[in-house]
Amino acid sequence: MATGRRRSRSRTRRRRKSQSAAPPDWASNPTTTWLHALAAMGGERWDEATVALQRFLEMAGKPEEHRMAYHNLGACYLALERYDEALAALDEAERHVPDDPETIYNRAVVYACAARIPEASATFKLFARRWPKQARQREVRETIRQLRRAQRGEIPPGDYLVGHLQEQVSHNLEMGDFHLVERKARRMMA
Repeated sequence: MATGRRRSRSRTRRRRKSQSAAPPDWASNPTTTWLHALAAMGGERWDEATVALQRFLEMAGKPEEHRMAYHNLGACYLALERYDEALAALDEAERHVPDDPETIYNRAVVYACAARIPEASATFKLFARRWPKQARQREVRETIRQLRRAQRGEIPPGDYLVGHLQEQVSHNLEMGDFHLVERKARRMMA
C-alpha cells in the first residue's frame, strides 16, 4: 500500500503541473503596477512612471488610492517641467480627497517652480493660514519672503526652481546617483 500512495501522489503532481494555469498578468495587478510606478520614480524614469501611474489609476478604486496616485503623477510632471499637467493632476487629487494640506502645498511648489509668483505666494499663504500647525511653517514663511523678493525683481523668478533642484542634487549625491546630477546641474544653469 505504501507504494500505491507514492504512485498516486506523483501522478497527481504530474497532472497538476500539466494543468497549471498561465502565468498571472502582472500588468493587471494594481499592487504590481503601483510598485512599478514607485520604482520608476525612484530611478527618475519619469515617463515610465507616468504611464504606470495612469495604468494604476484605471484600476484604483478608493479615493485615497486616487489621491496618492495623482500626487505622484503631479510629482512626475513637475520633474518633467510639465507644470500645467502637474496642476491638473493635483486638481484630480483634490477632487478625490478635498481640503488636503499636502495637495495645497504641492500646488504651491508647482506654481513656484513654474515661476508663477503671484499664484505661488497666494497658495503658500493659504497653506500657512489653513494649516498653521504643519511642520513646514518655517520653510513656508521663508519661501513667501523669497517669492516677494522675486516679485519685486530683487532675485530671478527661477530662483525657487534652482533651490528645488539643488535639494534634489544633494539627495542624488547622498544616494550615489551621480548619473542624475549632471542633468539637474544643466537645468539649474539654464
